[in-house]
Amino acid sequence: MVLSDSRIGDVLKKQVKIVDSTTISLFKDILSCVERKSKDGKSNGGIKVHTVINADEKVLRLVWFSLATTNDHNFLKKLKCDDNTIYVFEKGYNDHKAFKHFTNNKTGFVARIKDNAVYKELEIKEVSDNIHNGVLRDEIIEIEVKEGLIISKLKVRKVSFYDREK
Repeated sequence: MVLSDSRIGDVLKKQVKIVDSTTISLFKDILSCVERKSKDGKSNGGIKVHTVINADEKVLRLVWFSLATTNDHNFLKKLKCDDNTIYVFEKGYNDHKAFKHFTNNKTGFVARIKDNAVYKELEIKEVSDNIHNGVLRDEIIEIEVKEGLIISKLKVRKVSFYDREK
């Protein structure tokens, strides 16, 4: 991961925190009898390390260990919500219930949408032709949030982006 040397907080006036995880296999050969095999036959033995880092700092803000089989979105409960923070996630942390909680607590978030996501398009925002920033489409969408038997709606912004270099 490469972090910008510019001060993101100075521009956004908020803390941008990047959330990610990695799995570390432990004693794979010795402890093979305790590993859980998934449907595709891959083993999930070891631990998962979840991390949070401020985008303009070099030291991790939070480190949390879990079983390697733990779904990433379970970590979202550990994050503090406030109106001064924007969390940046990858697809593994996609959890509409948590995103609703962030929204209700005025905490910003950016996440890649899952390929099979179901949503309703509410509004298409204009993207200026004279801006060459990679934004292909900007829209407001509505997603369903299931909390037990209750289904509610959450409006979020969906931005389609193309990185010319990558």
